[in-house]
Amino acid sequence: MRINFILNCVFNKMVFKRISFFSLCFFIAFSFSYQKTFCQDFEREFFTKLVFVEWRLFGKVTEVDYGKKINNIEMKTWGEIFPYYSRFKRIDKILKFYFSDTTHIDYVNGRLKKNTKLKFRLLDNIHSAIDEVGDYEIEVAEDYYYQNALVLPSGLKGILEITKLKKRKGLLNNGKISGRIKSVLTWYGDSIFFEKEYEMKTRPNLNILMGGIGYIVAGFQGSISGLVFPNTQNIYLKKGEEFWVNIEKDIPVWGISWK
Repeated sequence: MRINFILNCVFNKMVFKRISFFSLCFFIAFSFSYQKTFCQDFEREFFTKLVFVEWRLFGKVTEVDYGKKINNIEMKTWGEIFPYYSRFKRIDKILKFYFSDTTHIDYVNGRLKKNTKLKFRLLDNIHSAIDEVGDYEIEVAEDYYYQNALVLPSGLKGILEITKLKKRKGLLNNGKISGRIKSVLTWYGDSIFFEKEYEMKTRPNLNILMGGIGYIVAGFQGSISGLVFPNTQNIYLKKGEEFWVNIEKDIPVWGISWK
């Protein structure tokens, strides 16, 4: 009888320890997950306010690194930076300077709709005769909204991947440049990817004897009338020129809402 009692006590104690151990592990895992989610939400809220102020002050996103963003805003506002304060205190100081207590800035679900034309600006020169295939820098040239939320502010950086380069050849073969938007960095640090490839053109490569010509620089569309004769040229896309690309499918993104 005494032996059974002792065995039961030992068994129950072992079970209790096992249950306590698993409970502790579960609690730790849950706490870590909650803390990680809380930190991510807190970081995103902080970054949302930071990007919003930057966009309102400069008219576009100017930097990727949040530290440089804060420095630029402080220099613009007070003519000096305050690196000895925490980043949260620095952004709160900026918000209080520019906005009232009733201003609410938050991140919301957004979307880039299919077939929306995105306007980009070249940040590099690209020449069909002297350059090579590879990556070239671009930036978003206009602000884009979804239900009054800012989802793609101008100034966001991206990569234009040039996949084909061809020099002019003979009397009828102009130079060619083909490429695709490899990626665009969102305001919160994720990237948007594109698949479709485009042949990129500047002005129609023709000498005009009479008549008129209409074109969109790097817009890949144009019209010609009148008497013309061919004059083959290489393609030269200059830094600062703008072009448009259609979104191939709906893309979910975060947006910035304020009121």
